[in-house]
Amino acid sequence: MALSDCDGAPLLQTPSRGHSQLVSILNLPVDRPLRLVRIAGGRQLKQRLLALGLSEGSEVRVVQRRPGGVVLARAGTRVAVGQGVAHQLMAEVIER
Repeated sequence: MALSDCDGAPLLQTPSRGHSQLVSILNLPVDRPLRLVRIAGGRQLKQRLLALGLSEGSEVRVVQRRPGGVVLARAGTRVAVGQGVAHQLMAEVIER
């Protein structure tokens, strides 16, 4: 049986990380440690996010959901990203 999020979109699983689920940050809980695993965008988006301190492998937290996007925290900095960009940020919850 395939896993899906609350909108019915399929969730991706990363085989090298066991049962971890790769999900858009729009569908992940607020104030939990997350790891950005994949940026599903082009080179320009990746460069723009890198300039903001976000890259694949970064640890972030969703600190606030806002109409049209989310606010992320990374290393003491907060970054607001729109819904379109947030949808392309695939992450997993870090279990500690």
